[in-house]
Amino acid sequence: MTKDEIQGILALVAFEDWTFFLGQDGERLYLQIRVDSGIDNVTGERIAWSGRKWMLSPFMCKNEIVETAWKAIQTAVMHETREKFKYRGRTIFDPHFDPDKLWELRGQPDCLDERPGSQFGT
Repeated sequence: MTKDEIQGILALVAFEDWTFFLGQDGERLYLQIRVDSGIDNVTGERIAWSGRKWMLSPFMCKNEIVETAWKAIQTAVMHETREKFKYRGRTIFDPHFDPDKLWELRGQPDCLDERPGSQFGT
């Protein structure tokens, strides 16, 4: 599928005021969600942001392009939700956590909260 064909398919999908941007990195095409009217979840200020890049193959069919756009939206919405969900005033599921810090937390013997006799319980 050509870049123009993919762009034509993406022109048929919509979600809120978000943009389905079709970019190119060398020979590889990618889809990226872009939002010009975003809100910074920490400061509350208006910002523009973009989601991760979803690599596309020239061999994809229309259904795969549309489903990739759907998955990009799902992932971006979940990302925003994780930034906004709070427990005791803190975003405990923030997607920007340092994985090495999470690794350190997981190494602490009292870091889990489980029912006795559960899969991982002692």
